[in-house]
Amino acid sequence: MHSLSTAARTIAALPLEKRHGRVTAVRGALIEVEGLAGAAQIGARIDIDTPEGLIPSEVTGIEAGLA
Repeated sequence: MHSLSTAARTIAALPLEKRHGRVTAVRGALIEVEGLAGAAQIGARIDIDTPEGLIPSEVTGIEAGLA
């Protein structure tokens, strides 16, 4: 039987999936991104790359191909 630590190591060793999109709008705390169709799911964690660094974000909705 595998332990939880073995499962955690296995998951940590998986390659990261990288997808690229483009910010199309910013309204308050809402940032719309296109180009993630089929890749982004509600609850997915994404990083938004800015000149100041990465902004850790979460997909909270999907509408008309925008996340």
